[in-house]
Amino acid sequence: MNVTVTDSVLVKPVNSTPHHQLWVSNIDLVMGRCHSTIAYIYRRPPNGDSNVAEILRDALSKVLVDFYPLAGRLITDASGRIAVDCNGEGALFVEAVTDSSIDDFGDFTSPSQLTTLVPSATYENGFTKSPLLMIQVTKFKCGGVALGTGIQHILSDGTSSLHFVNSWCDVARGLKVHLLPHLDRSPLRARNPPIVSFSHIEFAPPPTLLKEKDDEKARVGRFNLSKEQVSALKAKARDNPLNKTYSTFVSLAAHIWKCCTTARDLVENQRCKLYIPVDGRDRLCKPPLPCGYFGNAIFMATPIDNAGEIVSNPLWYSAEKIHESIAKIDDEHLRSGLDFLELQPDLNAFVRSRDVFNCPNMVINSWTCLPFYDADFGWGRPSAMGPAGTPLEGICRILPMQINHGSVSICMSLPKNDMVKFGKLLFEF
Repeated sequence: MNVTVTDSVLVKPVNSTPHHQLWVSNIDLVMGRCHSTIAYIYRRPPNGDSNVAEILRDALSKVLVDFYPLAGRLITDASGRIAVDCNGEGALFVEAVTDSSIDDFGDFTSPSQLTTLVPSATYENGFTKSPLLMIQVTKFKCGGVALGTGIQHILSDGTSSLHFVNSWCDVARGLKVHLLPHLDRSPLRARNPPIVSFSHIEFAPPPTLLKEKDDEKARVGRFNLSKEQVSALKAKARDNPLNKTYSTFVSLAAHIWKCCTTARDLVENQRCKLYIPVDGRDRLCKPPLPCGYFGNAIFMATPIDNAGEIVSNPLWYSAEKIHESIAKIDDEHLRSGLDFLELQPDLNAFVRSRDVFNCPNMVINSWTCLPFYDADFGWGRPSAMGPAGTPLEGICRILPMQINHGSVSICMSLPKNDMVKFGKLLFEF
């Protein structure tokens, strides 16, 4: 698909905003130092597309008054720690056109399909030089519009990013921001003195391969499971000697972990680590995070086991592993994790690199409860959405579907041969 950029500007907050350095937490600092990119697809706006970019740009300048750190830049402060310089320099706003139609994309299976619909972040001069927020509005020849967003991960997780996007929608529709962001990150400071009460394997290096596999590039497969299929999986996990009922996510994650491990054809004693993002907003309670906390509050549950055990045991076995790993993450465990990071001499050693989920490991991230389809700027909800960027092996996202509530879309990134086997195994239950 050919995309031509027609304009590129920096959008500053419409009113003056505070100029200061914003402290970021240890959890912010171990996030991948890149932009998280999402593309939203909209069918033809009711009055055409002539003023869509203008509406979005004007609303952006207004919403940046409340979300002003997004108009700043990353810096290294006097102590050598990364911080946000809230200087109002502005967010990147790109306008583009394409000779393609929305229908040319099919079901938006691959993030690489959507790469040209989001601004490209370049880090040649260091990640601190790039705008923290990058927006691209692309007009299709059919009259449809794509909105691509890129937000520096150090600044926000998925919940905070959608808080911003949906607040931007409110402003574009002439409304006030429904929930103001809580910008101060100090609620996630380590305790003084730090108290490490647990063994934090989530921060330990991932297992390495015992038996090398062919070095093959990852590709993305997208597989839809109906509400009935999801219910059948949940019922299968419930058939266990522990007399336990597992959540929909735990049942799905157990099945995906087992299918992926089987497809990879690993030796039996290969250790496999599963990363599961857990939102601390639901678990921190002493004190709870302020409503509208804007930043990263995502921690990791990390069940680990031998490939042979994952593959050979029934579904409930992996479900119990995952359930136990998530259940232990309470307020004390999260505070202990923050304190663990505080005691490390160099947090750079704990930054989540782009290959941490490579074989034999993986991450399963559920987006089903995030309000992606609430992104209505005044011309309706998006007809499709998806992550954009280069596929990275071992990343699995469980995406919501716009229709058929209860159905999900499994977006999995694996090498070609493993993907073929995974796609077959996924529907065998």
